Amino acid sequence: MKEIENVNIVGMGALGLLYGSMIAGHLGPEHVSYVMDAPRYERHREDVYRINGKDVDFSLVKAEDAGPCDLLIVAVKYTELDSALETMGTSVGKDTLIISVMNGITTEEIIGDRYGRERVLYTVAQGMDAMRFGTELTFTQSGQLHVGA
Repeated sequence: MKEIENVNIVGMGALGLLYGSMIAGHLGPEHVSYVMDAPRYERHREDVYRINGKDVDFSLVKAEDAGPCDLLIVAVKYTELDSALETMGTSVGKDTLIISVMNGITTEEIIGDRYGRERVLYTVAQGMDAMRFGTELTFTQSGQLHVGA
């Protein structure tokens, strides 16, 4: 399996910010991008994000400008999944792995039906206490991602 060098995330809620910041801490912030549709990008491109009181600099990318990534994390509310499926299309390449931190019973199947079940890793996020208020995220427990069927 190819080493993960670049990660795209669709969704900047509590879990998207939490896991994006953790990955950026390990790989470097230049390896993590938040992909969004053009209107959302325009609304948020000037936002300043804070995690546990510290300013962080995230790369926000319009979906049309995003390229294929090694790992794609889907971290949206279930009601936004259909929109996310459209947004994430340019991030999916021939070797892209996809995980969903949505903890939905069918989200992996829905994503797999669209982009290929062979690239979706079943994942459950648990044990975190992340809370987002506007552009600020606070947490004391990062929890765990359990990967695999």
